[in-house]
Amino acid sequence: MSGTMTATDAVGFMVAIMIFSLVIMALSIGNAVFWGLAAYDDAKAKNNNDALMWGLLVGFLGWIPGIIYLCLRNKGINKMIYCPNCQFIHRIVEPNCPNCGIQNQFAMPYLTPMNAEYARKAKRNLIIGIVLCALCVIAVIALVIYFVFFAVQIAEYSGSYSYSYYW
Repeated sequence: MSGTMTATDAVGFMVAIMIFSLVIMALSIGNAVFWGLAAYDDAKAKNNNDALMWGLLVGFLGWIPGIIYLCLRNKGINKMIYCPNCQFIHRIVEPNCPNCGIQNQFAMPYLTPMNAEYARKAKRNLIIGIVLCALCVIAVIALVIYFVFFAVQIAEYSGSYSYSYYW
């Protein structure tokens, strides 16, 4: 391709740019969707009443609400309660008192089988989101390499037509 640049080459370049852009956009949208789903499922697994809010915030706004959610997500689970039998202080999610062994009636909402299922789904969605993010970064790097390659081709093309006033 050295020395000759055709209109077909320029059109091919533009089509490739549009395809790369659509792929990057689709990967970014998929990334946001799966991170939002991961936040939603994690919040449901932790019995958070605002699971939908966290899923939407992380899905639409990304990293900052995600970091805030990670800081606040264990707030309800780490609540401490007194055992009604022996007054021993323990976490609300423990099914029995660690001291006397009496059943903790407040732990039931945290011990449902759906919580484990939501946690599994959250992990799966987070892994998919991370893979999509990595693919998006790889696609951006490939696009930059393609730009550089095409810029070199343009430079070769424009260099072959240097005007000289001396015969």
